[in-house]
Amino acid sequence: MKRATLITGGVVLALALAGGGGFAYSAANSRTSVGVAEVVEEPLSVTVSASGTVDAARSAGVFPAVAGTLARLATEDGEAVAKGDVLAELDAAPLEAAATQAEAALAQAKASLTAARAQQALVDDKYSINLEKRAAREAVSAAQQGVAAAEQALRQARTNLAARTLTAPIAGTVELPSTTEAGMGVSPAAALLWVVDGTDLEFVAAVDESDIAAVQTARPASITLDSYAGSPFDGTVASVRSTPVSTATGGIAFPVRISFEPGDARVFLGMSGSADLETEAIPDAVTVPIEAVLTEGSQRYVFTVDDAGTAHKVAVAIGAETDTRAQVLDGVGVGERVATTGAATLSDGQVVEVAS
Repeated sequence: MKRATLITGGVVLALALAGGGGFAYSAANSRTSVGVAEVVEEPLSVTVSASGTVDAARSAGVFPAVAGTLARLATEDGEAVAKGDVLAELDAAPLEAAATQAEAALAQAKASLTAARAQQALVDDKYSINLEKRAAREAVSAAQQGVAAAEQALRQARTNLAARTLTAPIAGTVELPSTTEAGMGVSPAAALLWVVDGTDLEFVAAVDESDIAAVQTARPASITLDSYAGSPFDGTVASVRSTPVSTATGGIAFPVRISFEPGDARVFLGMSGSADLETEAIPDAVTVPIEAVLTEGSQRYVFTVDDAGTAHKVAVAIGAETDTRAQVLDGVGVGERVATTGAATLSDGQVVEVAS
């Protein structure tokens, strides 16, 4: 009984030692599998993205030259017009009356000047007192000023009368507000309608306030419209507006106008989409995939993988970044391999297996 017990115990111990040794061997030889990428030198384009809509590059509001009443509309919404086409007319009666009154005022001013000059001549002949002569000369001067003012008023009245007919300032398509109708009162402060030139298009992107400082005119941009998701259009930043607008989410954005050519695509005003605006172009950047760059406090680092499969933690200085690539200013060189997939799990000196 005792011998059997000893034999059984020895067998169990041997099995335990064998099992433990096998586990230790497996743990020592297991390697974390990581993806790697080579450090390369390539052109790097840094962009900011913003949503927006298609707009006309050129449009013009039609403003009445004088306050009055809209007598008739000679156009309708969506109509194509040429420059100089008649679009609307104001009620001429009040403007004609104002011109008639201005003519009468001028005649009266001229009569006053004639009387003042006659009085001056009389004073000069009859009196030698300087005070009397001065008063007469001042009366003539005042009458002359009155004539000049009356002449100016008449010119303005005639200009207003001539401007009662409103014409198209440019060729394009009429945009007529539903509130514009005959009989309404008008003023020079509000446009009666708009003429939009749809031959030249721009994309108006609402760039977030955190990105706008980097956006500059004449830089390239890429526009993707929802209607043409697979076919982006090349564009150029035409202007950056300095007055902010509020976004739908309550943020602050700045409108940036991007000129582009739609080519054969049927692009309409108001189509929505997004734009990538280039803020920096680096022709010979040393780059790595963005997922290879890790952060520890204020330190940025990568794991290089040597030919023996050993990972080395290397501090790096990072320059420009995009959604997919990071520029490395210092730390690694072209041709080295850096860990990408699984990099966050590594430690310095760890032996890894490079995934195929």
